[in-house]
Amino acid sequence: MVGVVSNFIENLGKNIERYPALAYLFSLSFFLCFPVVHTAKFQLEDGTAFLQQEQLFGGELILLESSSSSYFLNHKEFSKIQGSNLEMAVVSVYSPNPIYISQTESSYPDWRESLRSYFRPKTLAWKRQRFTIQREELNEAKRLRLPSAVKEKLGSVEDLKKQQEGKITKEVLGRVNGMVDSFCYQLPVNSKRVSPYGRARRLASGKTYYHTGLDLRAWLGTPIYSMGPGEVAYNGFMTSPGNNVMLDHGGGLFSRYMHFSKFGKITAGKRIPANYQIGNSGSTGRSQAAHLHFEIIWKGNHAAPEKFINKWRDRVCNKN
Repeated sequence: MVGVVSNFIENLGKNIERYPALAYLFSLSFFLCFPVVHTAKFQLEDGTAFLQQEQLFGGELILLESSSSSYFLNHKEFSKIQGSNLEMAVVSVYSPNPIYISQTESSYPDWRESLRSYFRPKTLAWKRQRFTIQREELNEAKRLRLPSAVKEKLGSVEDLKKQQEGKITKEVLGRVNGMVDSFCYQLPVNSKRVSPYGRARRLASGKTYYHTGLDLRAWLGTPIYSMGPGEVAYNGFMTSPGNNVMLDHGGGLFSRYMHFSKFGKITAGKRIPANYQIGNSGSTGRSQAAHLHFEIIWKGNHAAPEKFINKWRDRVCNKN
């Protein structure tokens, strides 16, 4: 076999020397076997209307009809929803102002057109719509009053430990697996709302931040259930969240439950159904009294939980 290949290459070289036209023909065939790499040209088109408003709330859920191109919210690609013709994104309460929804569209969407444009640079149209964010101002944040026992407990924890916990949280919530489950999500406990989403707060140290979850009243030991089916991405203790659980619902969508007194029968990696007891309410971590701090997160952006669930039910699960 090696001899045959060797003879073929030797004879090819002799023929190319004898017939120079063969060299051109061989070079052209080799060139056409591989795609021509062009630097894409971009055309920016402002004023596209994906949504019929110019303002978005921090924590708002955005749902758009699926298309052949890709939607982005400030460079984060929308997630596809399983069994639906919709894609989703969530506006972060910490988003810069203004923000943009954008869409890329190739000028050569068809393979025939791509073939005809083989020797021409490819052009991409980058369409986008501009929005401003509605939220409380951090300079108007109200001071969060914590009992001295809670402040002492948190103050004794090393900064290094807090940083390590932050890295773990970021790594877990940064995973994007498959598509988002289209299940009709629900609150993990039906009780009084203690503190709403998006409230600006100020700690005794002077640090300001947004309340990125919803606090629900839950007396010590109240059973807490999963908002929908998902995989246990994390369960363990952290300084501020206390005993907490993160569930992966696919497509970068997570739910998080904090301050548990104890965990249910769960382990990291376990797939659980909807309405599954994942723990019992408590007051571990930075907490004044037993309650549930509940969060919904998409690709690091915290949603307003009640608004998310209500809009999800209207647009996604009730349409299936």
